Parts: sequence; C-alpha cells; structure tokens
Amino acid sequence: MGRERIKTVETESLIITMTEEIWRPIDGYEGLYEVSNTGLIRSLDRFVGNRNRIKGKILSITIEKTGYCSVALFKYGKVKRYLVHRLVAQTFIPNTEGLPQVNHLDENKTNNSVDNLEWCDSKYNINYGSRTNKSLLTKSEKGYIDFNMIGLDRKEYGKI
Repeated sequence: MGRERIKTVETESLIITMTEEIWRPIDGYEGLYEVSNTGLIRSLDRFVGNRNRIKGKILSITIEKTGYCSVALFKYGKVKRYLVHRLVAQTFIPNTEGLPQVNHLDENKTNNSVDNLEWCDSKYNINYGSRTNKSLLTKSEKGYIDFNMIGLDRKEYGKI
C-alpha cells in the first residue's frame, strides 16, 4: 500500500527517529475503521440512514485486566471487542507460518507499534524475555523476608 518514510529529528544531544503513520482498513470493517502502524484505531466519516453524518475519530482504548489494550468496533448494530496488538499484527505483519500468538518484543503490553510486534507460537511467547528470568528468582530476590535469618518468630509479627 503506502510507502513508509522515516523522519529523523536531531536536537542538541538527542536523535529521535519517527516512522510516518500509515493507516490501513481493518479486515471485516472496511469503510468503517482503520488501524495504524503505531497502534491507533480510528473510525471513518460515514453516513447512517439518509442524512445522518458521523464524523470519524481516534477511538478510545481500554486497558484490560490482563494489561492488553482493546477497542470496541461496531457493525450492523453489534459490538465486538478486539485486542489492539492483534489488529495491528493482522493488518501489517504477514503470518506466513500461521502462528497463533502475537509477542510484544519490549514486553510492554501497551506498546502496540508494528515495530514492537511479532507472530509466534505459545512456547516461544511464554519463554520470551525477562519474565522467564523473574519467575526463576529466589524468594529473597523477590522480596520475601526470612524471619529465621533475622532472628524473629513469624507468629509474633504476622505478615509483613
């Protein structure tokens, strides 16, 4: 579709590289909604009925209990929620191997930029990055207190 152009802005000691935002239609919602390579979702201008014009806008994103961003899309009077990272991946990243999951490379579930996403399988996704290392930490590294080491009886002090 569109060509990606990369812009570089240089200040005194900081170089910022910005990718031009590219919008593409969401599969199944063509003419209604679009997703950008930066992870935004927008509705398009459209007419409802004979004369009612609805102006398009950037949609509000909800952060689910799981930490993932979701958005509500309406079609034919019915609403359906979608995870934003999956919409971005389905629209911008070819899934030639038919992999079922989308991984956030920086492990930030709210960073839905196409540059931060990749298709993967469940095993890869579970074992990816520092969350595996975090689960291997010892109790003392996680912040547990060993009452015996500091000479206290846990029953006397309860939970800390």
